[in-house]
Amino acid sequence: MLGRLFDSFVYLLIRAVCRIDAKELDKVPRAGPLLMIFNHINFLEAPLFYLFMRPRRIFGVMKVEISRVPIVKGIVRRWGGIPLKRGAPPSAAFRKVGELLAEGAIIGLAPEGTRSRDGHLQKGNPGVVTLAVQNDAPILPVAHYGSQNLWKNLRRFKRTEIRFKVGTPFKLAAPERVNKESRRLLTDQMMKQLAMLLPQELRGDYSRMDEIGEDLIVMLD
Repeated sequence: MLGRLFDSFVYLLIRAVCRIDAKELDKVPRAGPLLMIFNHINFLEAPLFYLFMRPRRIFGVMKVEISRVPIVKGIVRRWGGIPLKRGAPPSAAFRKVGELLAEGAIIGLAPEGTRSRDGHLQKGNPGVVTLAVQNDAPILPVAHYGSQNLWKNLRRFKRTEIRFKVGTPFKLAAPERVNKESRRLLTDQMMKQLAMLLPQELRGDYSRMDEIGEDLIVMLD
């Protein structure tokens, strides 16, 4: 009961300070197995995806430091957080993701690994490629933008407009031998699918998409 009350409070709070266009989230399948990749701007992503995708359940990979904050720990557990220690072997988190995918779960990941803050897309981390290849999992790109203006708008007592865009699910056609070079190619082509959902001015490190191929992308729709 307390958990549901907390969810309702957060939902109403977000609705009070933001104007959210979440219609495209209806395109996200009701179940997995699915790796849902998104761009990482700020703390709003966790409640946005958890609350606005209900009744679908989504699990999210997050840095382990967050799960150690006393007040936040219970929220992380309730909202399906999977702690990942950056800079350490990710075997425990990866095993958990593999188990959840085998059960048909939707796993949310931010390939950038760190917040952009200004909304510009940063270089992707090859870890998502490893997860996708190991589990033969489809990937769904979901972009959102607008929340980079949250603090500026709050100071002006202005609601922040946030929009979601959902792409086409795909799989990675990984070569027989995956090495550092091939992982980077796979990562860039994966991130291109995410970048295409963002306005040109927010594509950041992937603004020159004509230089990135798509030969390792297999569309599923």
